[in-house]
Amino acid sequence: MVEILPEVPSFGQLLGRGLGGGIGQGLSQAAQFAQQMALQKQKEALKHDFYSQFLGSPMGEEEPMKGFKPLSPQQETILALEDPKAFTAYSNLKESHGKEQEKAQQKENLQGTLGEMIDTLSEGRLGYTPKRLSKKGRRDVQYFDTLGTQLESIGKDMVSKGVLSAPRFAYLLGNLPSSGKTDAANAGAIEAWAQELKLDVPGIEKLKALYESPEDIKKTKPGTPLDLETMEKIYKKTGGDKEKAKAVAKKMGYDIE
Repeated sequence: MVEILPEVPSFGQLLGRGLGGGIGQGLSQAAQFAQQMALQKQKEALKHDFYSQFLGSPMGEEEPMKGFKPLSPQQETILALEDPKAFTAYSNLKESHGKEQEKAQQKENLQGTLGEMIDTLSEGRLGYTPKRLSKKGRRDVQYFDTLGTQLESIGKDMVSKGVLSAPRFAYLLGNLPSSGKTDAANAGAIEAWAQELKLDVPGIEKLKALYESPEDIKKTKPGTPLDLETMEKIYKKTGGDKEKAKAVAKKMGYDIE
């Protein structure tokens, strides 16, 4: 019986196997190293961006924060693990930024509501005028009072969040515009809200026409054509009396012929 002996690998075969295993293992280690390096670069870039944006330059130079750009959830996680102190600072800034955004939105809402009240008030169908009983008048009365309720609601929300103190809100609430007040009283109430809350309300300059008397309007050079804005002011101040409005305009020096 012939016995078949196992093949004895040659030196070349052994060398090849050894090199093959070593190359495979080396490639695996290189891939892991490259992955670790990439992650480390991502962490360093994140920390650099964070310090530059929120805490000044990486060298410790203080710079005023020009804006806030929230990190992604993944970036927040990395920052929390790599630098807990920086993450705490970031979290505080994020919370502060959120509050500032909310205050800006409340201010915008207040300005919009007061602006709508000015436009409605300028139509001349509120207060004690018989025009409030017309269809448009009843609409203006309802809309104006709804806007007043909206003002009160925004104010309460500001108080609950600590943006507005209770005493200041009580003062404003005592000056809440209402369709049952005279035009002059509502003009003063709207101006009080705008001044107290430092608001830039569109069209607020139109309110002066509701409480200035015709004599308070500056006279002009005789023969000057009457412009539409001045004509409306005089017309409102004379209670809609055309003849009286003409007389006042003429006295002021405007050419109404």
